[in-house]
Amino acid sequence: MPTYTAQCTACGFTFLIYRKISERNSAANCERCQAAAKRVLDAPRVVADYEAYNCPITGREIRGRREHEENLRRHNCRVYEPGELEEHKKYKAKEADIQLEQVAETAANLALSLPEEKFERLAGELVHGAEAPLINRTVTEAAIPQTLIH
Repeated sequence: MPTYTAQCTACGFTFLIYRKISERNSAANCERCQAAAKRVLDAPRVVADYEAYNCPITGREIRGRREHEENLRRHNCRVYEPGELEEHKKYKAKEADIQLEQVAETAANLALSLPEEKFERLAGELVHGAEAPLINRTVTEAAIPQTLIH
């Protein structure tokens, strides 16, 4: 998309504006003080609108704004609003912490339900450095061997 140089009539700040050729003379506001700015004559140039990237869903290379917008529509996606991605990451981290607490509570309850002899053996192994790796998946009670429960 073509770029044009604009200069603020109030503070003199010079900045780039992106416009369609048909909209090159439309009004612009200063990026610093929001006062009216006017377009100044400058050497013509065109700046790429989007760097090429691979679609995270299909792996297909996407080049340019038009392909980007078509790809979003095709997959019923949208661009994150400012701050939305950070909020989503915080939510997922909190959700993972809650899930880990639930797993720890379930493991503790299973360990406490063991016969005393097996519980003491398990405790001794853990104290002496035995590792109990955590596998992050849903386990139904039917899938837990009965030898671990009683």
